[in-house]
Amino acid sequence: MSVSILGGPDMSACAAFDSLYCGLSNGQDFPMRLWYQSLTRPTAWVAYNEALRAVLDAAKDAGTTIEVHGIERRGGIGDQYRYLEFIETGEVLENVERATHEGFDAFLIGNIADPGLREAREITDMPVLGLGELSVHLANMMGGQLRDRDRQREARP
Repeated sequence: MSVSILGGPDMSACAAFDSLYCGLSNGQDFPMRLWYQSLTRPTAWVAYNEALRAVLDAAKDAGTTIEVHGIERRGGIGDQYRYLEFIETGEVLENVERATHEGFDAFLIGNIADPGLREAREITDMPVLGLGELSVHLANMMGGQLRDRDRQREARP
């Protein structure tokens, strides 16, 4: 029997995003509580936050709770991306510690730059997932399928 990175039996039948769930639950349903760390201010982008909530609600399993938390102190708005990433990482890491103490099952960083991802994994035992890392991983897994679709489009008149 092979062993997954989560320490249980090989869960190769699980889809990329389901592997976390399958590895933790061994296929049994149980409620999960996820912390979604948005890098926006909740009051600055109301339409974005409403759209985000709708997407998360549509994607989650029954019994799963996803709490969305934004940046509250500094940052959360603007276009100075590297500077904002720098000043927001401290708050993200504080929230990782808070989520750990409050018993969340996983911490999700909802920003393509994954601010604080490696550092967060150092300070908690719960899974920490970054939007950028997961997107690149999924694109890598689907590379052949995406290429084939491009070829099909090129073959059309």
